[in-house]
Amino acid sequence: MALRRINAILWRRYYTSTSDALFGKNTSQYYIELPKGGGNYAEFVNGGGTWFKDPQDNDCVKFEIAELDGSDLEKYEMTLKVLAAGKQRGGNTIIYDQSPAKAYPLWRPKRGPLRLYDKHIDGPAPQYAVIVRDIHNSFHARWIRHEDFLALPHEIRDLLDAKDAGWDHL
Repeated sequence: MALRRINAILWRRYYTSTSDALFGKNTSQYYIELPKGGGNYAEFVNGGGTWFKDPQDNDCVKFEIAELDGSDLEKYEMTLKVLAAGKQRGGNTIIYDQSPAKAYPLWRPKRGPLRLYDKHIDGPAPQYAVIVRDIHNSFHARWIRHEDFLALPHEIRDLLDAKDAGWDHL
């Protein structure tokens, strides 16, 4: 398949809470939290998913991450949840079900993060979980390691570096 122009990008910088979820270190957190201040994350999906309410009354949207050509990665169903107001972390958005065995395959340990996050080791070299929406409204997810970060166009590096999580049009 030919490369497609990116329409929007959603990102989460790699820190301890994301690391603990992906490596299964924190058994009570099995999701990637997208902190407030990054915009309305659900708008990122832009009609490309299916909305529903879960049993806890959270607003959820399921959308499909496209297969990765030339690899063993098939389509993957991802869910964003906007946690219900009045509950713990109400109003926050999470990428649901990202435990070690269920996470998007390129975000799992050894394929995405190579080790648990350690601020003393990782220092200023950033890593990111990213989801992009292309101009055909297809979604693609990747892990950006610090050595790959510098190869990104400066417009994307500046956008990702500006805050720990968010989404924006490109």
